Amino acid sequence: MNNKETALELLLKADGLISQAKELLAQAVDDESESTNCAKDILADWREHLSTVDAYGLSEDDEVSSIVNGPYPQYIDDFNPYGTYPTEEYALMAQKMKIFNDKLLAFKWCYDRDYQPDWSDAKECKYMIRFDYNDGYYIVDTYFTWYYPAVYFSSAEIAQKCADWINSMKEKED
Repeated sequence: MNNKETALELLLKADGLISQAKELLAQAVDDESESTNCAKDILADWREHLSTVDAYGLSEDDEVSSIVNGPYPQYIDDFNPYGTYPTEEYALMAQKMKIFNDKLLAFKWCYDRDYQPDWSDAKECKYMIRFDYNDGYYIVDTYFTWYYPAVYFSSAEIAQKCADWINSMKEKED
């Protein structure tokens, strides 16, 4: 009789655990659904705001241009829904970032095009260029693991050549 009670207790306990697992699974599905809806809501808010203001974008030659009373560019939905900006200040920030990344990629293609960081190797140095706001010029920085979405170079020497090249343009651009 004691074994039957123990088996019954175990079955009830198992049934309770199964119920808890089902509740946790349902909650996880709800949480995932909320996360997906949140991402869609952010994009919806972005589009809605852009439809109410004179938005800005980058033209084919990377110049900042106003999209005054123009329709929200349809191609952006397919390619980059965040490529139109609510203010000229935001468009200018995007322009500066794009031009900087374009320079990095052009240099990388010429001098280090085959290098791809091995993120599984924590000992491998990954060299990138960043702006040093204290000194006012571009410098080489190193990361051993993934930290920034950036253009990486295989050696400090190549990265330094790139930083020197970009710094030499600064005088011409100012």
